[in-house]
Amino acid sequence: MRNDGKYLETEAEDFFKDIKLVNFYWRRLHDAKAARNKFPAQPADFFYSSLIYGGCHLECKSVGGPKPRLKKFSQWAAMRRWAHAGIHGYLLVHFYLLGRYYIVDVMDLEAAPSWLLDGEYYVGGEDALCSLLKIY
Repeated sequence: MRNDGKYLETEAEDFFKDIKLVNFYWRRLHDAKAARNKFPAQPADFFYSSLIYGGCHLECKSVGGPKPRLKKFSQWAAMRRWAHAGIHGYLLVHFYLLGRYYIVDVMDLEAAPSWLLDGEYYVGGEDALCSLLKIY
């Protein structure tokens, strides 16, 4: 299994492409860093919205290490500002050495240099995203 963030983003994009729900819309947001900062940084990798969920941002992170610890990421503050304005923000975090996927609400992450994730985890990205969207 690959362990980079682009692979995780592709996995999430393939998942969104397969969703056939009425009134569900999603968009992959452009990566400003990959475009050499030709446009402002985006708050997340994806935006999705529906009548059921409202508007949400999803950021994908792939992390190594022997413990499920997530370091502060550049979009954290922007995602929290959007969340205060009504657009929920979530992280899909893959700890590839542990084989675990976590879904994290950015509002649950307080200002800190890193966070130890110890809640419910999933063994596949699709399972985690199904849980987030309540699709079974």
